[in-house]
Amino acid sequence: SRGLGDVYKRQEEKKDDKKEEKKEKKKEEKKEVKKDDKKEEKKVEKKDDEKDAKKTEKKDGKKDEKKGEEKKDDKKEEKNVEKKDGKKKEEKKKGNKEKKDEEKKEEKEEKEEKEEKTRRMMMTTKRRKIKRRMKTRRMMTKEEKEDDKEEKKEKKDNNNKIVKKEKKDEDDEKKKEKKKDEDKKDDDDDEKKKDKKKDEDKKDDDDDEKKKEKKKDEDKKDDDDDEKKKDEKKDEDKKDDDDDEKKKEKKKDEDKKDDDDDEKKKDKKKDEDKKDDDDDEKKKEKKKDEDK
Repeated sequence: SRGLGDVYKRQEEKKDDKKEEKKEKKKEEKKEVKKDDKKEEKKVEKKDDEKDAKKTEKKDGKKDEKKGEEKKDDKKEEKNVEKKDGKKKEEKKKGNKEKKDEEKKEEKEEKEEKEEKTRRMMMTTKRRKIKRRMKTRRMMTKEEKEDDKEEKKEKKDNNNKIVKKEKKDEDDEKKKEKKKDEDKKDDDDDEKKKDKKKDEDKKDDDDDEKKKEKKKDEDKKDDDDDEKKKDEKKDEDKKDDDDDEKKKEKKKDEDKKDDDDDEKKKDKKKDEDKKDDDDDEKKKEKKKDEDK
């Protein structure tokens, strides 16, 4: 009777163990479900973060493009202003040249008018002198006529010297004016060359800035590609880690199941051994009763 009682008690204890196992399984299933939910939430959060990052990158890229366009517009405006200023300077130079040419023409005309006036005055004075001389000649003697001839020669010589000096002075002035004009032309040519060099330098600077901007854009693109690759590698590593964790959990569950099966088999063997022992005891008691 005691042996049977122990057997029934053990069976009840096993039933309790089964209930506890079921409860533990349910708890583990709930934990797994919670883990899966958490993983899904993390994935969703990652996707949302990636979308937000892409949006921010697009906005930043648009802002950078707008800034680049604004810089280009500013440069174009500066170039237009410089062109306008250059045109204005050229117009001023042309206007100054025209004014100088007009002043020179006016001076030449004034000189010619003065010369004509002087010539007319000289002609009138000469005529008057000739008339006087004609009158005096009629009254002069031979000696006086010779003296008069000598005076005329001297006056002619003096007048010729004066005319030569005036011509030399005029030639010198013309040469000076030619030199000034040549110097001005040389200065204008030098200014034009300087302006051309400045324009070429500006073009070179603009080309260098454009190249630098292109390099910066290429570097940004390369950095973005590297970051994307790193993010992809991280995601792959995380997936591999998650897969490894799942495999480990599955192995643990399988090991637990195998342990449980081994324990059940051991318990069954123990129960069978006890039953056999009980049967042997019963047989021995029967034999004893028969012998008695």
